[in-house]
Amino acid sequence: AAVLRQAHAAGPDATDDAAVVEAAGYAVVVVPGDERNRKLTVGPDLAVLEADLQAFAAAGR
Repeated sequence: AAVLRQAHAAGPDATDDAAVVEAAGYAVVVVPGDERNRKLTVGPDLAVLEADLQAFAAAGR
């Protein structure tokens, strides 16, 4: 967490934490995760999220 805070304080504006940490000279490691944990960046991403939420609601989750 300290590395991330320091990178944000000293680093450039970026679209995500990984880019900020990489710009600070650190390695970023990608690990498997839940495919529903998506990054929302552009307008169409919200449509995907809305469809997911509707599916979860229909399934009673």
